[in-house]
Amino acid sequence: GQRIYPIIHHSYADGSPYPVEQCPMFLAYSEGNACHIDNEVLWRKDGSCVPVEYKAHPIIKDKVISGSVVTFSDISERIQAEEQLINEVANRKQSESIAEHTKKRLMDITDNIPGVVFQFQSYQGDLVVKHISEGIELLQGVTIPDVLTDFNHYIDSIHPEDKSRVKKAITGAVERVEALRCDYRVF
Repeated sequence: GQRIYPIIHHSYADGSPYPVEQCPMFLAYSEGNACHIDNEVLWRKDGSCVPVEYKAHPIIKDKVISGSVVTFSDISERIQAEEQLINEVANRKQSESIAEHTKKRLMDITDNIPGVVFQFQSYQGDLVVKHISEGIELLQGVTIPDVLTDFNHYIDSIHPEDKSRVKKAITGAVERVEALRCDYRVF
């Protein structure tokens, strides 16, 4: 065999020299130190490098190191997948931050409107309140936590003659995914 170091492990990924005395493969052979490395490169015959994960184990016979065994795997796809995941996480965090900022702005705006502003979602045939402005407490005497917990607290605060019309109007607007403006009396 040939010495592997000067052929495939002579430089770091940036091309700067990799001192042989720091090479884990060499240390497995020269000092008997086994290693598992997952962040280095090996060099191809054409001068390009490939990111690898490798293990180097000394061969010891009669208490004497007679060589070493090195196994390695190309981790190019893993690195690409990790970079893609990191980018996706960063993009998701940025999107979540923008969404949170937008939600806060919406809440600030709707909480200062003289009236009640809702955001509904239909879930398995039921209406779920996603947001409600602070005007609900002043105008209808019900608390936001009560309405968020049970939409019927809101419905019960509507005048009995208007309840059915308002509930039907809300349900229709949610099904059609359109804005709703509805006047009614409170109870």
